[in-house]
Amino acid sequence: MRVALYARVSTTDQGCEMQLGELRGIATRSGWDVHEEYVDTISGAKASRPNLDRLMADARLRHFDAVICWKLD
Repeated sequence: MRVALYARVSTTDQGCEMQLGELRGIATRSGWDVHEEYVDTISGAKASRPNLDRLMADARLRHFDAVICWKLD
């Protein structure tokens, strides 16, 4: 199965490496192929997030089978 990883932080003084590390581990343990990692540094309150928008466009084109994220909030 091909998966996309999505990670987001609100500010530039935060990093996504912990999230991405966990997501990569889940993908590896599950035997999934990571299609791409999509990362945004923007408030979750924003309706439009550049890489989330790109992820959704790629999902519509069926570039991957599933999206995994660290937390839904």
